[in-house]
Amino acid sequence: MNSRPWPPEPTKLVGFLEKIVFVAGLLVLLWLGSCTTASGDQVMQSWVGDTSAHLIQSWGPADEQSTDGQGGTVFVYYRNDSCIDVNFKCTLRKSFYAHENGEIYFWRVDKVELSQVHR
Repeated sequence: MNSRPWPPEPTKLVGFLEKIVFVAGLLVLLWLGSCTTASGDQVMQSWVGDTSAHLIQSWGPADEQSTDGQGGTVFVYYRNDSCIDVNFKCTLRKSFYAHENGEIYFWRVDKVELSQVHR
């Protein structure tokens, strides 16, 4: 015979429900973060091997351009995007690195403060 009372004591039930809500919240945040990052990375990675001319045709002129130190060019775009940790909006610096012949060989994304945006 089971010695546990049914229904359980209210304080134990509340504690159990709080744990379930906490774990569910963590899982939702992890899922949202991984979905956003994975799709963003796929978009950026899809440009590797493509040309800077095609990038400019698709994204428009870069907000900034500089040398990569190896004879190539870095194309920088600033975009407002969803970020979980900053009131759901933040500015991202999306940089594409292209060889001298225009082939994109690398990319990176950085979250920036608005004061760091040089337009």
